[in-house]
Amino acid sequence: MKDMRLHAIIIGEAKKPLFRIEEATLIQGRGIKGDRYFEGNGTFNHPALDQSVREVTLLDYQTLHIVNQRVGRKLEFEDLRRNLIIHNLSLDAKDKNIFTLGTATLQIQRYAPPCRY
Repeated sequence: MKDMRLHAIIIGEAKKPLFRIEEATLIQGRGIKGDRYFEGNGTFNHPALDQSVREVTLLDYQTLHIVNQRVGRKLEFEDLRRNLIIHNLSLDAKDKNIFTLGTATLQIQRYAPPCRY
């Protein structure tokens, strides 16, 4: 299996365009410092869902290419509204979906399909 590596870190305010940052502080139970979900202002912070599963969102680098082919557009990673864009994201062989990225240890809690937003 190829090594996973970080391509981009993307954050932003609720209902505003997202933007890239060069480095981030991840806080357990909150997410990425400065992001809309860290601040409790994300679009999906308010439904009757367990918010502990929405600290950080991940996207495999290749997904953007697949999405653009399917929708016939030229979207950017920021348009897909995910926090961490990862090359070679493969969790099939990972124990309990726990992996390390930089100095952060992450665990996949659930999969979230794309939404209309």
